Amino acid sequence: MNRHGIFIIACTCLLLPAGAAAHPSLQQERRHEQRWIDSVMNTLSLRQRIAQLFIVSVETVAGKKNNTGKVVALIEKEQIGGVIVMKAQLDYYAENINRLQAHSPLPLLVAMDAEWGVAMRTDSVLKFPRQMMLGALSDNRLVESMGEAIAGQCRRMGVHLNFAPVVDVNNNPRNPVINTRSFGEDKYNVAGKSRAYMHGLQNGGVLACAKHFPGHGDTWQDSHEQLPSINHSLRRLDSLELYPFKALMEGGVDAVMVGHLQVPAYDTLKRPSTLSPGVVAHLLREELEFSGLVITDALNMKAVTTAARKDTIALSALLAGNDILLMPDNISASIDVIENAVKEGKISVHKINTKCRKMLSAKYRAGLNNYRPIAAEGLAADLNAPACKALRYQLTEKALTLLHNRDSLLPLRRLDTLKIAFLEIGKNEGRFFQQQLSCYAAIDTFSIGAVTGADTLLLLWQQLAPYNLIIAGYHCTDARAQFNFGVDSLIAQFLTGLAAEKKVILDFFGTPYGIKKFNGIRNFAALIVSYGNTQYSQERSAQLLFGGVAAQGRLPVSIDNLWGAGSGIQQEKTTRLHYVLPEEIGVPDARLAVIDTIMAEAIRQHATPGAQVMAIYKGDVFYHRAFGTHAYDSASPPVAPDDVYDWASLTKISATLPVIMHLTEQGSITLDAPVGNYIPALENTNKNSLKITELLTHSSGLQAYLPFQLSFFPEREIPPLLDPLYFSPVSSGLYPLQVADSLYASPEVAKFIRKQINASPLLQKTYRYSDWGFMYLQQAAENITGKTLDQLADSLFYHRLGMNRTGYLPLRRIEKERIPPTGTDITFRMQRLQGTVHDPTAALLGGVSGHAGVFGNANDLAKLLQLYLNGGTYGGERYFSDSLITRFTGCHACDKGNRRGLGFDKPEPQKGKPGPIGNEWSLESYGHSGYTGNLCWVDPTHELIVIFLSNRSFPDDDKKLNTLRIRPKIFAEFAHIIKELKIH
Repeated sequence: MNRHGIFIIACTCLLLPAGAAAHPSLQQERRHEQRWIDSVMNTLSLRQRIAQLFIVSVETVAGKKNNTGKVVALIEKEQIGGVIVMKAQLDYYAENINRLQAHSPLPLLVAMDAEWGVAMRTDSVLKFPRQMMLGALSDNRLVESMGEAIAGQCRRMGVHLNFAPVVDVNNNPRNPVINTRSFGEDKYNVAGKSRAYMHGLQNGGVLACAKHFPGHGDTWQDSHEQLPSINHSLRRLDSLELYPFKALMEGGVDAVMVGHLQVPAYDTLKRPSTLSPGVVAHLLREELEFSGLVITDALNMKAVTTAARKDTIALSALLAGNDILLMPDNISASIDVIENAVKEGKISVHKINTKCRKMLSAKYRAGLNNYRPIAAEGLAADLNAPACKALRYQLTEKALTLLHNRDSLLPLRRLDTLKIAFLEIGKNEGRFFQQQLSCYAAIDTFSIGAVTGADTLLLLWQQLAPYNLIIAGYHCTDARAQFNFGVDSLIAQFLTGLAAEKKVILDFFGTPYGIKKFNGIRNFAALIVSYGNTQYSQERSAQLLFGGVAAQGRLPVSIDNLWGAGSGIQQEKTTRLHYVLPEEIGVPDARLAVIDTIMAEAIRQHATPGAQVMAIYKGDVFYHRAFGTHAYDSASPPVAPDDVYDWASLTKISATLPVIMHLTEQGSITLDAPVGNYIPALENTNKNSLKITELLTHSSGLQAYLPFQLSFFPEREIPPLLDPLYFSPVSSGLYPLQVADSLYASPEVAKFIRKQINASPLLQKTYRYSDWGFMYLQQAAENITGKTLDQLADSLFYHRLGMNRTGYLPLRRIEKERIPPTGTDITFRMQRLQGTVHDPTAALLGGVSGHAGVFGNANDLAKLLQLYLNGGTYGGERYFSDSLITRFTGCHACDKGNRRGLGFDKPEPQKGKPGPIGNEWSLESYGHSGYTGNLCWVDPTHELIVIFLSNRSFPDDDKKLNTLRIRPKIFAEFAHIIKELKIH
């Protein structure tokens, strides 16, 4: 089963009502249907049969605009056939619709314009994309899946007929009423996607209606206000406008809505097509042989009310061949006119009966022979099911269209060479875009309004001068041509001028028609059409820029002579992390609730004040949540995803190890060589012959630890104070190394520590975890390169990978308030530790050490771990060979009781022997833990990465995180989840 199937089934199964099971046979079902229709017909008078042909509007909202009382009165008086929900507030919806149904002797057919889901008429519900965006999709199965999801929404709301899809071919950019409601200008694309949408609705148990016959696409007038004209020949209309309608009729569409259009080719009297026998009876009924429901567009629209008397419009529509009369102004008067027409022989009883039976047939197929009221409880939650939200994201992602990409700029590479500015056009309208961009790289944001003066733009030009890449997000767009599609001419001129001077990416969050408002559009280094300024399009479009998403959309309409319909650069694979909802990979969000529960218990038990937890499967970040607060006091801020934690010993695999791997790949280090080859100071020591591999596997005989800080307290001081010969409360040339707040050390401290380690005795060469080996590896790397470890990590990895919140000495770049504290030191630094490394040895070394000192967040660490999992590549760049990754992550002495890889920790292969990770993770997996409460693990077998960052050591090194087994439980659950996913 593919991903789409997984989460769409979840969405529709949740929303479809009970009692929608398949019937024994089609033939038997038809007999049941006919018997039910006959029984109902026998109860209806002629007037009631006429009334069944009327659908009236209802608004289930708060206050005076709620008209359910008036509709109840009309139901009781006339027994009308149905209602169309024009506006609804969920808080009032179920009660009001149930009230209408309770007053109707025959269940009402409930209709809705739900082209992009019930959100088109309802508050508090997610919106699916408009059809113009869907027209950019290459896979019509996604459109069908959306149709099924919308059908589920409709059924949950007691809606039986959806006036969708719009099958008009929008070949007029000035069209004010169809526009983005159309799948585009290509008739084949419109037909294919309309048919897919139709099948989705009908498979989901909802009646579909193709509109607006015979085609409303090539107009510049709004039929709500006036009667548009379609002045084309019969041949043109048949080959273009009618093409999608014929495709849906062949596919078995339930209904067709006739639009209010003047089409001289079909009606020489220039009547609205709704009232034209030439259009409805002759063309639709006879020539195209459509036998389904024919429904008028709203009969209170000015396009038709100005063309006929209001009291005779309904009769004229019936005489033209329509079955269902939508929203005429005066229902009772219209019924009077039709009833009199029957008596006068203008319309036969047989025709009324035939149309009424068709209405009843629609009601039967909608399940109204077994009517059930709408359940109000859980309505909002069901309509916003996570699976439907996941589908919304996927529809958006697959539609994003890359039109121009000079020199293959996208996806962006070599982030270390880019100084990036994000220019938000439309103040505060691009925040989701900005937030997602910041997940990939350091971005500075500038913002201007929808309309901006020349002076402001001149200043902005100067402010953008230092940047070599500008990402311009045009967020304040408008779908309507009469409003210039939201494009301000002065801003457009500014952007194209800027693009002539430096690299500018234009991401246009609106209809493709707006692109033509930019003169010199090819000045831009890259051009993306994102179709709408939603959270969905902003987040996924930002991912496209960096390679988290591959461009797959194709333009549904042409843009002058620049790009034709179908244009779009296709990208095959992603290169960076892809941020998704869990349902997008087939994991129900409810399945992850156990992780949240474990974390809630950890915080309740004071195992840690807070944490960041992230899980990535096949490069998809499907879980990324922050829990708790920085500290236990009530004023402490909540943990945010971009907060920076002390990684402690994760430094080993995130700084020292990748540098050593890089030098190994270069040939600057030989793993089997003695470390003394790279550290001359070891020449006359017992450490000189220790091999690099021994240091990496913790099998060198080095001691585990010494409390070096105790050496700097003179014994005569009571209370003990740090020796002022080595420490100062202020920074200076003599005391340059920051140990903590208002505490700086002399370089002599580092010399003392190294001298002590060099002179220490060696123990037996068995597995013994020691920080000292990585301190030696740091010295080796610095001696080889002439650069400090923090410089190497920054230049070789962090800047290139976009790990913009990671590094040593975080207070130089991160606000202290965004760094959770790691402890209260009452034996050495005598203060709360926040922003300076927790490890005392690393602190004495000035915060930069091979074993500890790096700070960062889960999102940054994920990039490096994904690089390892990818076999040495990330963001389109190769950092290591696949063979080198295999060598370092393999177990080299498992047969000797040492589970370690080269630098990495590994699972314990011996059963019954405690290890760092449970049995759920494969023996090929690897990772590391950190004293302050961190654990990260990578499993190549299951393509899974899990990261846990915390400050469990605050305030006093409580071991509850370990004794409660919080991390093993969480990591086991994620492993189980992925195994379940693979099984299914």
